[in-house]
Amino acid sequence: MTTKRVDTAIRYLRAKALIWRLCDLAGCPRKPYPLRKWWHLHNEVQIDDTRKWYGYFKKVTPQEALREEMYVHFPSLRALFDNPVWLALSEDPAFRPDWDRLAQGIRIGDQSLGACNSRASLLLFSRVDWPCLGLMIILIRTQSDRFRLHREWLKRNFHHFFYLACLQTPFWGFRLELYAVLTELLETNFDLSKFKGWPGTVEEFQCQLGVYHFLFEGIKTLNWLPHPETQQALLMWNLMEADSGLLTYIAVVHGQWPIKWPLKLRRRWLRRIKLWQAMPITLDDYRVPDP
Repeated sequence: MTTKRVDTAIRYLRAKALIWRLCDLAGCPRKPYPLRKWWHLHNEVQIDDTRKWYGYFKKVTPQEALREEMYVHFPSLRALFDNPVWLALSEDPAFRPDWDRLAQGIRIGDQSLGACNSRASLLLFSRVDWPCLGLMIILIRTQSDRFRLHREWLKRNFHHFFYLACLQTPFWGFRLELYAVLTELLETNFDLSKFKGWPGTVEEFQCQLGVYHFLFEGIKTLNWLPHPETQQALLMWNLMEADSGLLTYIAVVHGQWPIKWPLKLRRRWLRRIKLWQAMPITLDDYRVPDP
């Protein structure tokens, strides 16, 4: 489901994300020759396939057999390529997904999404790590009354989710493309003025993202979480919800001196982590990676 029915523009974006992330994980520059050289070295390839690797940097999607070999080296690439975000961003006129049916397939642990303030919905809305962005877009695109309050909540908060997702690898590398695609999608299907805080121009987007990036860098200097960016983004969202004053202070200090993790906040964080691990998020056969 997640790898099919993706329109051409999004297919190109997905191919770029896959190859760039492969370069990062392999520790080589985002260029065809170094990646091809790395691949040949680690797979004992002898053939001259230079044109093929150059094609991957021109938005050509690697064939499934090659992708499976990539996943052997770096399993996280599968979760990136199969992520529902690519389907959620697609606008293929020949294929219009039933967004309501897709949203009904979202599971938080073994629970479907109930009311907007249900445990499952609240847990989903606490997940601002990039792999969950596609699920938020699917919910926005629903039409049934069952998800009306979810849509209203997201219209007020989606800009936070998008900015925080853009700060994380791999979305940071193509944040401008994501902004352009999402803006067009929202303008085509909705009244964009109803989306609180959505930037009206590229310049506004970059300016606002710069603010989030500054706050995010402040979070990183704390060394409270020696973990990937996904957890740091989740901690930032927790601070935005629970203690925005502390978040501002962290940004001002910006690593100049240590800040002790408040006990109340730390306990809140540990409860959230346990919940996220105990209640994995899935959509049909796709499991969102744990943060």
